[in-house]
Amino acid sequence: MNQPMEQPFDKLEQRVGNLEQAYDEIIKNEQLIIRLSQRHHLHTQELKAITGRIELDIEDSTERLDKIEATMATKEDIAELKATTERIKLDVGDSRERFDTIERTMATKEDVAALKGDITTLKGDITTLKGDVAALKQTQAEHGALLREILDRLPPKQA
Repeated sequence: MNQPMEQPFDKLEQRVGNLEQAYDEIIKNEQLIIRLSQRHHLHTQELKAITGRIELDIEDSTERLDKIEATMATKEDIAELKATTERIKLDVGDSRERFDTIERTMATKEDVAALKGDITTLKGDITTLKGDVAALKQTQAEHGALLREILDRLPPKQA
């Protein structure tokens, strides 16, 4: 009789052993799940931080793009700049032509120096002429006086 009783105990012991082994595996699995949950929580926090930085970068980029768009030239601005540039080129060309004309027609330092020399010579000639005119006036005055004396010596006219 002893034997049949031991058999149910063996089965019970085996079942208890199986239950203990299953319980140990459940505990191990729960510990793994807890670790995974902790890692998941850390990764989620990291992802939130990364997402926050990305949002800030996107906001910053959006503001910078808005500033760029606000200051960026339009096709109309570019066309106007091209037209202004063409006008400036024409004005510069016209100015060059005018400067060339001025350079061709203006007197040089040598020309001015020669003119000064000519003027000095002319001044000398004028001074000489003034002297000659004064001498002629003196001679004329003397001739006039002589003619009066001659006329005074002549007998009066008979009418």
